Amino acid sequence: SDRAHVYWTVNARKIHSKETKVASPRFCIFLPSGPCPFQLMLYAEARSPRWGSSGFARARGRGRVELRCGAELPSGSGRITFRLSLGEQTPRPPVSHDFSQQGCCGLRRWDFSSAVEPSTGTFIVHLEIVALGP
Repeated sequence: SDRAHVYWTVNARKIHSKETKVASPRFCIFLPSGPCPFQLMLYAEARSPRWGSSGFARARGRGRVELRCGAELPSGSGRITFRLSLGEQTPRPPVSHDFSQQGCCGLRRWDFSSAVEPSTGTFIVHLEIVALGP
């Protein structure tokens, strides 16, 4: 099976801060062309176009999740179908994206603060690789 799972534990302090993005450690996904570095990114939802109006605190812990490829891939070799979820929440429907055409794929409208586990002060971003290739 091509299925692989990445679990990223994020400290809730990050999404109550003025930071506008949080990056996961890099991890490898084994594509048909070989192992490839990827990273998950969280971006704060922009509340308004004014300067200084961004950041997770101002966005009330809401934003988007992006899966980012850290390498140039041969054309047509980077198609991945994946699914994302936060904590115990229901996963979003699978998304299919060719990372050889565009190096990142983002999913909008996540409420990170609702996924925080009060006992640990963290939440988990779960990436499931559903399929590789066309």
